[in-house]
Amino acid sequence: VGFDLRMVKDFAARPTMSEAGDCDADDECMDGLKCVQRGTTINPALTPVPGCSTLGTSGIDYCAERAALRYVGGVSGAVRGLCDGSCTSNDDCAGDLLCFARTGDEDVPGCVGWGDTGRNYCYDPNAAP
Repeated sequence: VGFDLRMVKDFAARPTMSEAGDCDADDECMDGLKCVQRGTTINPALTPVPGCSTLGTSGIDYCAERAALRYVGGVSGAVRGLCDGSCTSNDDCAGDLLCFARTGDEDVPGCVGWGDTGRNYCYDPNAAP
């Protein structure tokens, strides 16, 4: 059973459930939750939000238990965070994150969104599927 998505305009209290939106960054969500950015080329306006039973409002971003795939560019030597791409090896990913190699549109463990076809993303190998 998922949560129904709802809008929260005042982030001063920081949302405590994954259905709260409209966030602009992870630090606007309760600890452990990530802001799923929707309405981008990688995550269309109605990207499903993990743990939620409805699609919510088109283009509105929501706090969720998993991060959304995002392309941070091809800057050589830049360390990428959770669900960031593009990586070419594990060395491109921060801490214990690994580079998830894709040949198509495979799901990246612990992340939401479709991402770019064939692009590799950093992921947490210990994340729940």
